[in-house]
Amino acid sequence: MTLKFKSLCTILLMISGFSLHAQTLDSDGDGIPNSIDLDDDNDGIPDCVERGLNAEISDIFKLDGSAVQINNEEIRITAATNYQSGQAWTYGKVNFARSFVLTYDAYLGTDDNGADGLATVFQNSPDGVDAAGGAGQGIGAQGIANGIVLEIDTYDNGPVLGDISNDHGQIWTSADQVNGMLTTAVDLGNLEDGAWHTVVVTWDFPSKTLSYTVSGVLAGSYTFPDATPITSYFGGASKVYFGYTASTGGAVNEQSIRFTNVCSQLPVDLDTDDDGVVDRLDTDSDKDGCPDALEGSAGVRYNHVHPLTLAATDPNYAYRGQIKVTFDGSSPGTPSQVISTSANANGIPQLVNGAGNNYNAVSNPNNAAGVMSSPAMTVGQDIGTSKLIAQGDPECNRCFRPANTIGTAAPTTFGITSLGRAGINSGNWPMKMNGAYAALDAKTKGLVINRLTTAQISAIAVPVAGMMVFDTTLNCLKLYDGSSWNCYTNQTCDDFNQ
Repeated sequence: MTLKFKSLCTILLMISGFSLHAQTLDSDGDGIPNSIDLDDDNDGIPDCVERGLNAEISDIFKLDGSAVQINNEEIRITAATNYQSGQAWTYGKVNFARSFVLTYDAYLGTDDNGADGLATVFQNSPDGVDAAGGAGQGIGAQGIANGIVLEIDTYDNGPVLGDISNDHGQIWTSADQVNGMLTTAVDLGNLEDGAWHTVVVTWDFPSKTLSYTVSGVLAGSYTFPDATPITSYFGGASKVYFGYTASTGGAVNEQSIRFTNVCSQLPVDLDTDDDGVVDRLDTDSDKDGCPDALEGSAGVRYNHVHPLTLAATDPNYAYRGQIKVTFDGSSPGTPSQVISTSANANGIPQLVNGAGNNYNAVSNPNNAAGVMSSPAMTVGQDIGTSKLIAQGDPECNRCFRPANTIGTAAPTTFGITSLGRAGINSGNWPMKMNGAYAALDAKTKGLVINRLTTAQISAIAVPVAGMMVFDTTLNCLKLYDGSSWNCYTNQTCDDFNQ
């Protein structure tokens, strides 16, 4: 599967919760827990896409100082050059009001006498993603306001910083490295061995404990007391920036970070409309009234989706905005019936998946392709305009009330024709055009109604309900509803989007 989009509109980033509840939660009711569901809201847009993690690394992180992108998995924070300081910050924020886990690989160079190391940093500096710390012993983080540093230190700068001779881990406050040590140094052996080392950072919200491991070794752990909660180090905020910093001094090493799977290693979420519901759980991510499923790239149609406007008493109310049909685009089903259970598309609606990625034992045992799938997207659909409030899908601006096809169609008793063929009995036009309220008839001519300016319309002394004119000032069709004149620019109907 290749999922790619070039532009990324980031309004808000938050770290996903990590708890037993998060591992068993099934937000879309399709029988697949969110932890293994590739589409948590059944809109056909994979979670990885809605979280912005199929983008370039440089679209996920703001790179400052000596930090450069090597490829779409790796950032080199310092080259093996003297007195470097580099930073890579996410464009959004981590939410310390819930638990989370971050995973990455760290490369510390090949010179055992090199320096200085790298760190994971959480900060609420006024400088935001432009925050920069000192080189050398500061590991690119020293001096950043309102921050906490989880360092991997590869140089012994002496006891004033609590350093030891071997490479080591330690947690400290970025604003005051000397007096802000939260943990003592933990011996990590030699990490400047030319190898990549897995780093796992864990925030456990219930116990208020921040910890991290390097190659499986606990490098530091600190439990914040009630008197000085972690938010007190962030200027009172619970949502803060996070990223990675590194530095060199008189001694040097190349120092880098990499990700093998950003979707699983960086559990970040976008919340485009800032409504508190992250995009992967929000079936209308930009709050424009049009379901994301319709605004995605696959061309999903209105009759494929549960309306956003369902009444609370409707049995499908919980599934508003979700795709409601199977692969053929016409067979309705429950959330568990409309999705694929194939490994590469687990939990993604069949409608937008290609053949071979679309198995469902109940509704698609033959693994047939969805009618809205495309060769470019063998699994799911791209975001389309689902994050752009100014660009909706045409499907959301039309009246979709289906025609009445039951019973005998009534004759059309009213019509306007330019062809001079109006009659007076059932065999004549327009009565023979059954099933319409009105018929307009022309071959080469258009229908032209009275054209008046806004001032002229306002001067009509006794307007009649139902009177219709074209306002040449506002360039719109106007109708008098019995109390006022109103422009009509969008079609609509009572059962919108049905």
